[in-house]
Amino acid sequence: MLRRNIGYMPQIARFPENLTGWKVLAMLRGLRGTAAPVDATLLDGFELDPQLDKPLRTLSGGTRQKLNAAIAFMFVPRLLILDEPTAGLDPKQIIETRQLIKELAGTHTIVLSTHILPEVSQTCDRVVIINKGRVVAVDTPANLTARLRGSETMYVEVDAGGEDATPALRGVPGVVGVNVSSAHNGVVAYEISSERGRDVRRDLARIVVSNNWGLLELRPSRMSLEEIFLSLTTEEKAEEKMEEASNG
Repeated sequence: MLRRNIGYMPQIARFPENLTGWKVLAMLRGLRGTAAPVDATLLDGFELDPQLDKPLRTLSGGTRQKLNAAIAFMFVPRLLILDEPTAGLDPKQIIETRQLIKELAGTHTIVLSTHILPEVSQTCDRVVIINKGRVVAVDTPANLTARLRGSETMYVEVDAGGEDATPALRGVPGVVGVNVSSAHNGVVAYEISSERGRDVRRDLARIVVSNNWGLLELRPSRMSLEEIFLSLTTEEKAEEKMEEASNG
């Protein structure tokens, strides 16, 4: 009963090369003990129907990967485990697969394993970072960024008409640091740090508008998952070296 509620997509699935896609689907449905037909909408979503009459040995890597994904999704399990689900897909197929994952995430638990960190940013609400078999972090990307930086960070672009907006921005309650990121044609980009847990977006917007400056962009500035991963794993390495030195 437990296995019927789990869908699994391996990075590489092995099936007899002489079988057609339809035969693979029929075989797996038989193993699952279900006689219900395959959902045609699912096959349409993966654009598989024209390819299912062909032997697996004739299919491209991308089509095989789509078939593997369809197999994991077709029983609509409560838990989906996906290992590198977009490996081998073209850009259009990657977007479609990510969209399907997002749609299913509202009603299903999805565990996605991947080394492609932008994939995580596009599809996941929560991140588990594992280094050498050890869990080093479990949180949302936004919370991991705040934890590693020790503060909230906003990216703000201001057209102040040649004026220096730094003192005004620094005077916003909760702001602890204002650094110029870039300046071009009178437009200055700032990285603004605020107290942890303090949302200063409204006050930043208010001070810019009240000075009749142009507010061109205002958004949270987050570390990429690559930066987060490297920071955490580097910390792990440093701790390991210190531990080795103390034990030696």
